[in-house]
Amino acid sequence: MLNYYDILEVVNVNSSSDEIKKSFKRLAFKYHPDINPGDEAAKEKMVELIEAYDVLSNPVSRNWYNMRAGKEDILSHFEDVYKQYSKTKAERHEDIKQELEADRAEVKQAYEKANQYVSFRLKIPLYAILMFIALEGMFTIVNAEGDERNTILLLVYVLALAISFIKIGNILYLESLYNKHFRPEGKIREENVPYYMLYILIICMIILYFQPRP
Repeated sequence: MLNYYDILEVVNVNSSSDEIKKSFKRLAFKYHPDINPGDEAAKEKMVELIEAYDVLSNPVSRNWYNMRAGKEDILSHFEDVYKQYSKTKAERHEDIKQELEADRAEVKQAYEKANQYVSFRLKIPLYAILMFIALEGMFTIVNAEGDERNTILLLVYVLALAISFIKIGNILYLESLYNKHFRPEGKIREENVPYYMLYILIICMIILYFQPRP
């Protein structure tokens, strides 16, 4: 009997439905036939993933499976319940495939819309320049004396810095999603986006540290 929890790489029978769904999607994108053309091992893995998710995503069939895995003597009872309330396997598989395709279409649409007028390759440098301008302005105001300090302008610089940082993060995240779905050779991966943002923060701190003092 296959261990569906191991196949979906979730911790145990107490894992939440959201955890199971998230893990399934992550692995489905990794082993999707479009990402691994001609790879029979990936194709077989995909079949196992769909079968495991088919059972564990349905509360009735999941309960049946959990009980079957631990207590074979009550198998017949839960089989009857499972047959009564669950869809056919073909229907479940089709629903899962449609959900995956919907996710892919949503990512593609968002990516194309974001690149419609100005490409990401140009947006990131523009936002980076805005961040540096904001940092320079903030530093100048903070080091000004007395009446030369402009609190409102300082807030504008802080807001510009925050917006630029968030925009860069959104761009990197959307780029990573597009790479996961359509461009597996892409260098920006979803799990690395927080590190990229941390590097940007470190660079900002270095720039502030080496600013000349009055």
